[in-house]
Amino acid sequence: MGQPDRNLTTRQREADNNYNHYNHYNPYNHHNHYNHYNNYNLSTSYYQLQTSYFQMTLQEIHKIAQQGEGLKIEFKKKAAYPEKIVREIIALANTEGGFLLIGVDDDGTVSGQRFIEEEVFVMQKAIGQHIQPKLEYQVEVIKLTPKKGVAVFTIPKSPERPHFLMEEDKRKAFVRVKDRSIQASKEMWEVLKRGKNPKDMVFTYGEKENILMKSLEENGKITLKEFQFLAKLPRFLASKTLVRLVLANVIQIIPQEKEDFFTTK
Repeated sequence: MGQPDRNLTTRQREADNNYNHYNHYNPYNHHNHYNHYNNYNLSTSYYQLQTSYFQMTLQEIHKIAQQGEGLKIEFKKKAAYPEKIVREIIALANTEGGFLLIGVDDDGTVSGQRFIEEEVFVMQKAIGQHIQPKLEYQVEVIKLTPKKGVAVFTIPKSPERPHFLMEEDKRKAFVRVKDRSIQASKEMWEVLKRGKNPKDMVFTYGEKENILMKSLEENGKITLKEFQFLAKLPRFLASKTLVRLVLANVIQIIPQEKEDFFTTK
């Protein structure tokens, strides 16, 4: 029989030490929070968990980082202010899904972060406490050196959208616009919720729809307030009309920081 691989033995021992250190202060170790997609449980052995750690290669991390921040990619050097970072996760889940990379600089440099497992723990705690409904996601850790690593949170376009940030008795939804995460309007909430299960929309063109389409033809875009004023409608009815036409694929909603606008498809 051949001699055992001493390097492998050393790596396994270091991995076990890292795992035991992380598991020591992780209150989620009986709730499958570490990897929702693959159902890894921190109470199982490290070697089962290791499969999750190395599904994504360092080369793939660099490839994502080179794309820069955008609709589906967000970088954070570390998990400072995790209650604010969850807004990025919510926005990704509510829009097209994507990646949150911790240990990557704003310019895309994959510099890594010391004690990356602690960063993961902090983020998982914030996700569990502040996001409703429960969000399914995957997290992987890629080691750059024995002490530094990168955490990759993979967030799918959620079938449970819209997800909300819970702050005391208030809830806020966020969506992704280019490389920014912005608070979603009530109209965007409705589009997210009702757009999960597309159905053929049946409606008739009345006076208010004609006013809307004429304005769009002349100006290219319109806000809720502008439509409400032009059609002389109460706000709730103007909102309902716009949402219905978005769901019918007649117009589209363009989320904005201050006030959304609507355009033709």
